[in-house]
Amino acid sequence: VDSSAPAYYVGFSVFVARASNALPCIGFMDATSLASTSFPSVALADDLSRPKAGGSGPLAISCCPLSGQLIGAPPEGSVGQLLQGGDLDLQPAEDNSLHKCCAFLNWPDSWDEKGRRGTRLVGGLLIEKGKLSFYRMDGDGHWLHSGIIYEGLPSSVAPCIFMSNFEGFARVRFSGVGREAPQLCPQCGNMQGCTRGWRSRRGTQTR
Repeated sequence: VDSSAPAYYVGFSVFVARASNALPCIGFMDATSLASTSFPSVALADDLSRPKAGGSGPLAISCCPLSGQLIGAPPEGSVGQLLQGGDLDLQPAEDNSLHKCCAFLNWPDSWDEKGRRGTRLVGGLLIEKGKLSFYRMDGDGHWLHSGIIYEGLPSSVAPCIFMSNFEGFARVRFSGVGREAPQLCPQCGNMQGCTRGWRSRRGTQTR
């Protein structure tokens, strides 16, 4: 996908059941790195949004539409920056380093004990003029918006499904690419942004 285009909305549907550890995520990776001879194809089997300790890879950011968790960090030398998500106040994250890479969106958590028997969600990501944001439909059919999460995307990005340490059943379906994002719920503007901003993934990951 050309990230400099006016807008590309990439839609997904996610169904998860009997998951005892972790959840599937949607997101993107830097597609320009795929053409590099130094990028091993076997690395595509990894969750690139969770760089291994002491290592670095292509830019990748993921969002779990069920829990609202964000994972990712710009690699060293990246010109882009993580943002807190509020469209009206685009504040950069305090630290864009490798280990400052966890945040939670101000969305209701849709994953609970009842949902462990089977939960389905519809969501997607919007790539617009070098900026990234996420969408999710709530139980009443209203669309929630993350606000802008990253600014300064690479020239080309590849939408991805990320899974790390997952146990259970998951079905993720690509539902298409459009030029327009979903219509937002007029009363849901207060759900944009991150609850406490980006912070280290080394510590406890809670809201």
